[in-house]
Amino acid sequence: FARRLTREVTALMDHKALTPYADLKKQLDRRVASAPLALPSPAAAALDGPALYARARASVLVMCQPYKCGKCSHWHVNFSSAFALTADGAVAANYHSMKSTNTEAMVVATADGRLYPVREVLAASAEDDAVLLRVEARNLVPLPLAADEPVGRPVSVVSHPDRQFFVMTRGHVSRYYVERGP
Repeated sequence: FARRLTREVTALMDHKALTPYADLKKQLDRRVASAPLALPSPAAAALDGPALYARARASVLVMCQPYKCGKCSHWHVNFSSAFALTADGAVAANYHSMKSTNTEAMVVATADGRLYPVREVLAASAEDDAVLLRVEARNLVPLPLAADEPVGRPVSVVSHPDRQFFVMTRGHVSRYYVERGP
């Protein structure tokens, strides 16, 4: 999967089909999206096991960040997790993923390998380690979000630890952290 994504992202880079990363970084001062996002409602019934994994996997994206290492002429790609928020291309990721110094562009990939260029930063917060991005897509499967789940509630996460794509881990909401002060 990683090799295929690297080949396809490389082709997009070679055809100059991606928004330069420097342009995206200039938009990190946006604190609020210019238009409200139409987020899906949480599921009426809780899913478990294979049904939960299948549902989440459809909404979890692979963030692809191409770069050149300086030791060779080939493109390399860093991978991280992102999540579809709306069908029309609003995506959530971690703000710290925007701190790279050698990334040239950003692309997200679905589990079935469809690639979508990142075109814009909608809103960003370093303090909350969150960034909302707009990708060039119209058919993403949004991840329904729930707010204010109590401490102790079971949770599952589908992510990509150490290039192991679409791994589900389980745990519990352990606490909420609020940083006080300046």
